[in-house]
Amino acid sequence: MKLFDALGRHLEEAWTFADRDEERFPDIAAAALEGFAARFDAEAFYDAQLDAAAPGRQHLAPLGAFGQPGFTAFHGQGFVVEVYVWTNAVAAIHNHPFCGAFTILQGDSVHARYQTSSPRRAGARGQLLDVRLTALERVTQGHVQRFSLRRHPLIHALIHVPIPTISMVVRTTRTEGYYRYLPPSLALPMEPLPEPAARRIALLETLLSADVPSAIDRACRLLRGADFETTVRLLCAVWPGADPTTRAVLWGAAADLHGDRREAIEAALRRAARLEEATAIRHVLRDPQHRLCATALAYAESRTHVETLLATEGDPDGLLNRFIDEAGVFAADEAASALIARCLVDGDDDAAILAALTSAYGADEIVSQRDAIVTYANTSIFSVLRR
Repeated sequence: MKLFDALGRHLEEAWTFADRDEERFPDIAAAALEGFAARFDAEAFYDAQLDAAAPGRQHLAPLGAFGQPGFTAFHGQGFVVEVYVWTNAVAAIHNHPFCGAFTILQGDSVHARYQTSSPRRAGARGQLLDVRLTALERVTQGHVQRFSLRRHPLIHALIHVPIPTISMVVRTTRTEGYYRYLPPSLALPMEPLPEPAARRIALLETLLSADVPSAIDRACRLLRGADFETTVRLLCAVWPGADPTTRAVLWGAAADLHGDRREAIEAALRRAARLEEATAIRHVLRDPQHRLCATALAYAESRTHVETLLATEGDPDGLLNRFIDEAGVFAADEAASALIARCLVDGDDDAAILAALTSAYGADEIVSQRDAIVTYANTSIFSVLRR
């Protein structure tokens, strides 16, 4: 850990010389991180963390909260140096209500950056606003990114591709307005709901996933009197696994209090469902190219975003078609879904997709499935290729 101790001492001295101005800390951190990845030895880091005879350190992030796991490598006066090992964590879109810089020590990642409109208050802590993806780019080992409250504002998600990837952040510890964003329309506080609301939602999620007969009625009972944040968090927890009928019942229970926000909430739920589907696929993949494809389909908002990101690795259409063929996205009995996905890669419209399926399976098989086919083409993870 000598490498991190030296870094921490340098940051202490440089920031003191800058009068501990938080908005100057990102430049200090970024300068200190230039070239740091080249000096980082992952095996030595693992050895140090696994040495049972070494003295323990106080870690800022609770185990399981950030990183798989995360380590506080240096705790200074008003700042920390933290190292995160990553496999398949879900990358929440969040702001940085503190100041500093991050770098990639090993591996590479996809950096999704966003801009927002001015927020409107929704309930005590929620926000309604436009959340727009502005860049989806590949960042490699040694990349350094500044962030701060005013000079370098950053709303982003960092999605790690190879397993494992190791990142590091140097940041101030004082936070101000920490939010999680749900494109295209919502933001909620990053911290969980306070008790007892958080535990009630967790119990309802368990009852619904276990198909307990009374679960839907109990969820509706809660939704009829729930504030905006509780409503959104409960719907986000149960929406992806719910069938259309259950979704309609749940929304009907929430409509009396939040009907004027329906469009914003439903848009966020639809977007979250696509992200969850693609993330679940990415979790079982090991091939870096397949993981890159799943990440692109999860976070992109247009075909251009997908193609620009995948072009860093090769031919986008070729990578997507190999992803369809090899990644295990489709079971053996889902050949029709794979064919639809290939049509979307080719840029086909609904008519061309239906024609391709008719040619493969016959008109009688396709006529009765037309609505389901069109729905799949417009809601699956590949639907982003139509935008």
